[in-house]
Amino acid sequence: MLAADRYDELLPIFEEFNGIMPSPESSAVVIAEEDNEIKAFWVLEAQVHAEPLWVREDSRVKSGAIFKQMAPLMLSTLQNLDVKTFFCTTEDENMVQYMQRLGLEAQPFVTFMGVVPPKQE
Repeated sequence: MLAADRYDELLPIFEEFNGIMPSPESSAVVIAEEDNEIKAFWVLEAQVHAEPLWVREDSRVKSGAIFKQMAPLMLSTLQNLDVKTFFCTTEDENMVQYMQRLGLEAQPFVTFMGVVPPKQE
């Protein structure tokens, strides 16, 4: 594990890839190192997953206005929680368009989900 006082060693890598540096207060970094030099790392941090987003069926024709009404409160809530980024996923093309209108950016990556097995007693 990378000690909190060594996080600055990751900064050049995050800058090279325009990444957001993890905070030592809210993350852990698993490292592989040789001769005290980091060869690989894997950042573990809780990310806000902003889902599900639901609109009652009889209100869906007005859902764009509803999203615009909800978005400022959602964003101010995240600001108050000191959240820097959040994620949403959807397969629904209408939702893709709403997310883009709200300023969210589609990402060029595939999302994977892992399940952590229960601890063995």
